[in-house]
Parts: sequence; structure tokens; C-alpha cells
Amino acid sequence: PIANAYSLMRPTLAYSLLSCLAYNYSISNSDLSLFEIGRAYFKDEKFDTGVQEIDTCGFIMSGVRIPRGFGVDKDIKYTYYDSLSYLKAVMDRFGQSFELRQNDYKFCEENSCYDIILDGETIGFIGELNKSKLSKIQNVKLIKDKIFYCEFYLKYLTEKPKKIRFESK
Repeated sequence: PIANAYSLMRPTLAYSLLSCLAYNYSISNSDLSLFEIGRAYFKDEKFDTGVQEIDTCGFIMSGVRIPRGFGVDKDIKYTYYDSLSYLKAVMDRFGQSFELRQNDYKFCEENSCYDIILDGETIGFIGELNKSKLSKIQNVKLIKDKIFYCEFYLKYLTEKPKKIRFESK
């Protein structure tokens, strides 16, 4: 590995995105929406290496989405619904419809995390991260705003064929 921090295989992109968010807060960039496409790793004996690699997309947002000014009386901060609308935009682009089912993840706020279900298969999760449970990440205490996160596996997204009909003239 390049460094000790990279010696383990990650099961989620949340920690690397949260580290990036915390670093940006430490240099006074506090209104952010970031994404990463990378691999997540899971133990699976069906593979010859004993590990399954899944291409994953994750995005994280925190801070002010629309700053005050030009008819906006006060700052509008990111909410859960912003992350949900980003997810919906991606799924719509691929012609997919999804469902959400409540689940509790150890690094999410209580009752604010949901599994993303596509064709009966769990393909990721979405919710608000709990900063107090992520205390091992450097500079995470600098983040004063709520943190919203979404992650889904790209292998389940297949573009549905679109039919275009032309009328003959």
C-alpha cells in the first residue's frame, strides 16, 4: 500500500468521501457536494481471491446549497431530499425505478438511513451520517452542518432500451 491508511480494502466509499469533506472544512471550504466512483470489497468465497470487487458510486453533501442573495432571504442548506433527488436523477437516466426500505447502519443517524432496493435486490443505501460515530476521521469535528450520503453499486444499473418511433411522412 501507498500508506498505512490504504492497507485495508474498503467495504464502503463513505470514509474516503468523509475524509475529503473534513479536509475541505479544515481549509474553509464548507459548502460541498462531492462524488466518487471506485471499488468496494466484500469477502466472498465464490471468487478465487476470496474477495468480491464491486464498482460503486458514492456522493456526500454538506453545508449551504444556495447562498443568501438575489431574492433568497437566508442560506438554503443541503437536506436529505437533495441527496434523494440526485439518486433519482441517476436512476431516471438509466430508466430504473427504485424503492427505499428503512435500515440502521452503525454510522448513520438513528431512523434516517434507507436501503436502496432495485428489482428486489439491495444495491446501496442513503441517509444522514452521524458525526459522533465517525470520530476516528481526522478533522471530522470541524464539520458543523449535517452530512448526507448515498452509495449504490453500479453493476445493477443497466440502461433500459428506449424505443423511439418515427412517423413516416
